[in-house]
Amino acid sequence: MMKKALAFLLAVVMFSGVSGSFTASSGPAAVEAAVKLSKKQISLAPGETFTLKLSSGKKAVWVSTDTAVASVDSKGTVTAEWIGECTVYAIVGSKAYKCAVVVAEKAKKVISRTGKAAP
Repeated sequence: MMKKALAFLLAVVMFSGVSGSFTASSGPAAVEAAVKLSKKQISLAPGETFTLKLSSGKKAVWVSTDTAVASVDSKGTVTAEWIGECTVYAIVGSKAYKCAVVVAEKAKKVISRTGKAAP
């Protein structure tokens, strides 16, 4: 039992020496955490636009799951086309970052007889 524990400990030490130390600030999880999309969800009316950004400034391939609802250009600018819902993805290497897009008509303000907006 002691030999197995010692062998395991030796393997861990050798592995960490070969691959480097993985701390909260330098490990693969820290790299993934460093890349974020500016919004996870946006709501637009038809014809409106919103530009999504990646926190890392990395170049992304932008894709919409339904271009009839919302299109997205190569710079991350989402254009609301028609009422509905879709998802816009920013693809960087093998990672995809998503933003839910809701396209709906804007609520119209109701004006009361006194000329003030109704609650």
